Amino acid sequence: GCAKDRRPLPRRPERPSPYYRIDFPGSALQSEPGRCWGPAQLAEAASGTWHTPPPPGWYANAVISSMGYLPMVPAPVVFAATTAAHCARHLRIRAKGLWNSHDLLWKNWNKFAGAIVERPVEGLPESFPQLVVRDGMKALMEVGMAARRRFRGPAVSSGP
Repeated sequence: GCAKDRRPLPRRPERPSPYYRIDFPGSALQSEPGRCWGPAQLAEAASGTWHTPPPPGWYANAVISSMGYLPMVPAPVVFAATTAAHCARHLRIRAKGLWNSHDLLWKNWNKFAGAIVERPVEGLPESFPQLVVRDGMKALMEVGMAARRRFRGPAVSSGP
């Protein structure tokens, strides 16, 4: 028979933790009542560039990365598209499969006011706003951090 190799498996090198900005331009930290994100504010918070700019008067009240959150957040909503690899890196989990949520936009674009994308998504209406970023999950995290920085109300936490 074959002898079993009893040498220990090499450890995978630890990846450094992702780095997130916590300082944002002043305009990214301001909002109008009832309008969370204007085009310039969202682009600044997400470190993105508009491939297809939104129309005048456009705003968004929420940014989500999963269709499951859509019924839970106030419209208008921006979808943050990402990849399994970026999601795994930022959430510090193993990626299951090679999914790419940009593919969800073809069937669901009409449910959103726009999208944060890692590359322009072809086949969408020419007027559909697309904010291009390097890493969709990092952009989502930093939009959340900017939202928390601008929050002025009381915050309550519970737990052990």
